[in-house]
Amino acid sequence: MPDYTSPHGLTWAMDETWGYVEPKWTVELDLTVIAAVVSERLGTAIDRQQISLHAEGVYNKVYKVDAGASIYAMRISLPVDFPYKIPTEVDTMTFLSETVSITHKPSLTPPPAASSDCC
Repeated sequence: MPDYTSPHGLTWAMDETWGYVEPKWTVELDLTVIAAVVSERLGTAIDRQQISLHAEGVYNKVYKVDAGASIYAMRISLPVDFPYKIPTEVDTMTFLSETVSITHKPSLTPPPAASSDCC
């Protein structure tokens, strides 16, 4: 029988407004740890002052990493559907990299605020 206990960092809570269960972060992510992981992956020293929260949703948090000459995004996901989520996302990225050519380099600059006279 599967183990339905929540992994570290994840809990499930009832949404009081709509009455459904949604995932919630139970830990605050440590920028020092994020800096260490990024430093190891990039092969260059990054400290916590070079990292800032860029965006967050129910399942993910995206951090902006300013590495001087380059800016990177690091997405950290809640461990939902563990252990299947990460391998399926890796497979999706592998498939896309093998079948799609993306020439646009996305910006980490947020889009402009919507104009109130648009609709």
